[in-house]
Amino acid sequence: MKFHHRRPRTRRGPVGRFLLHIWHVVLHRSTPLARPLLAPRGWYQTHAYRFPHIPTRYLPRLRSPARSWTEVIPRPAPELRTQPGIRREPGREDEAARTAPLQFFFKLHADAMGAVVPYMWPAVVSSTPRVARSDRRLRAARREQRPAEVPPLDPAALTGALKAKAAELGISAVGVTRHDPRYTFEQFAGRNVGDRVVVCILEQNYGSTQLIPSERSERAALATYGQLEDRLVELSAWLQEQGYRARPEDYIG
Repeated sequence: MKFHHRRPRTRRGPVGRFLLHIWHVVLHRSTPLARPLLAPRGWYQTHAYRFPHIPTRYLPRLRSPARSWTEVIPRPAPELRTQPGIRREPGREDEAARTAPLQFFFKLHADAMGAVVPYMWPAVVSSTPRVARSDRRLRAARREQRPAEVPPLDPAALTGALKAKAAELGISAVGVTRHDPRYTFEQFAGRNVGDRVVVCILEQNYGSTQLIPSERSERAALATYGQLEDRLVELSAWLQEQGYRARPEDYIG
């Protein structure tokens, strides 16, 4: 297991504290002007992909390591260990899915975004053009369901080849599981194109993530969403080349 050592951040002097205070004042005073830019279907969100931006590969502070995790995950400390497995009660799961289906928070409470606008709008506004282009590419890939007419691979061989392709693309970790509609957000029900789900993880930039909460860490997170979406498009195209339908999903479904 590798550990990353960071020198403790030094305390800000009087000048640094004064400049930080000025930035906070400017940030909060300008929030009303930024709200229209963050409207889900507003002009900026709709046309942001047209705006020029610096590709993430040229921004070391935002770029994901894009490497497959190959090291063995260490066992947890004895005091944190539990019995293996998760207790399942199918009857109660079925009842919960029928009477109280899962809801996607930001679809159900879209107005909640207003609570975070005063604190992270610069990160969202600056990152939107980059992420919007990845979103457009992903949505276009959804519409192009053209599996190749080739003999299907054996399930075990397909899983192994899929994981190898994901590692080649720089996806940190990938897993395959059966699609369970009981654990699908109600707003996204019926969108699956098969009976399997491929779960992909992409590691965020380590240095920027250690600065949570900050604008830099938010921009790194948003940049990673876009980088992951680009890889999902390539992975879904590869699956179609193997003769399967594949629908890439964005980071909010």
